[in-house]
Amino acid sequence: MGVHVHDYTVQCVLSINLFNEMIYFFIWWWIIIVIVLTIINFMEWAFKLVFTVDRVTYVKKHLKFMNKYDKNDHRKLINGFVFHYLKNDGVFLIRLLAKNTNTLMTSEIVAQLWDNYTEKHRGRMDYTKSPTNQRLHDSSAQSSARSRNNVNGSNNNMYPLNSLAPTSPPEPYNFGVTSANHQITL
Repeated sequence: MGVHVHDYTVQCVLSINLFNEMIYFFIWWWIIIVIVLTIINFMEWAFKLVFTVDRVTYVKKHLKFMNKYDKNDHRKLINGFVFHYLKNDGVFLIRLLAKNTNTLMTSEIVAQLWDNYTEKHRGRMDYTKSPTNQRLHDSSAQSSARSRNNVNGSNNNMYPLNSLAPTSPPEPYNFGVTSANHQITL
């Protein structure tokens, strides 16, 4: 009676496993591609945030698009606009706005900000100085003004907020709520 024992090892291949393998292979490559693109995008945004020349050029591009920038008249003003008015956050927000809207909308907003800036700041500050030097210059001008006001030895500017404090407490506000016999103030 011959019993035949087979010593073969056979792999069970289900058709669903072949599909799963292809799906996971695609997902693995997709994640690798997304990681690489995310790193490249991060490097691009980091470059845009760190280098100041790109900020000024970017804002100039939008101002030129709206015919608001004149190279001869606005050379000093553009640096003050970018570094003192918009600062890093403002230029970053303008870039995000440009990514999510069109160039015309972004340029109109930049042009409006430029108009507000030039209206308020034309001729008031020397923008060839660095921000640190500008603060030092402003603080020395304020201290010399204080010393000029302090002619008779009294220091009235020592507590500048005292002049804003009320002399007596304010009256309670009456909301017009009345009870049967008297009026209630809250």
